[in-house]
Amino acid sequence: INTDINTDTNTPGQDSINDVIPNDIQTYGNTNDTVTGKEAVDAINNETVLIIDVRTSGSYVTGHLKGSLSLPVFAEGNVIEGAEAEALWASFTAYVKSNPSTFGNKAIYVLCNSGSRGAVKATELLHNEGYTNVFTIEGGAKNESIQAKFITTEQEQQANQNTGTTTD
Repeated sequence: INTDINTDTNTPGQDSINDVIPNDIQTYGNTNDTVTGKEAVDAINNETVLIIDVRTSGSYVTGHLKGSLSLPVFAEGNVIEGAEAEALWASFTAYVKSNPSTFGNKAIYVLCNSGSRGAVKATELLHNEGYTNVFTIEGGAKNESIQAKFITTEQEQQANQNTGTTTD
């Protein structure tokens, strides 16, 4: 890494700070506020909060927070780049655009694997659609408070059958 970094302009012979620091690191501190795992768990039944799980569909099925919405930004194998991931981003954006009542006037909590790459991408996509009340769940799915409240899709479906509610 070139240690002669120009933080103001791109002077010939010097790298701009934006050329040296990857985009996800550049934007993380500026665009992602955080909530703790406990705060996310406490918000499970709060109608003013939407929890989005951006992990792979397979990860969601094996364990997620009750009532959370699965909108993957990771391709299988936790890949967040390439054509498959870009197709997921397009689906994510299309869903957000098509369902404004799901997102409007709510705090949006983003759950990814560890609270970094997926949360950054989801936040970017949500910001592009005008949603700014977005929070990353600290530690993501690795957070102990989150793991303690994980349920499987099968468990959620059974619970909903018992109460007469449905999930999408």
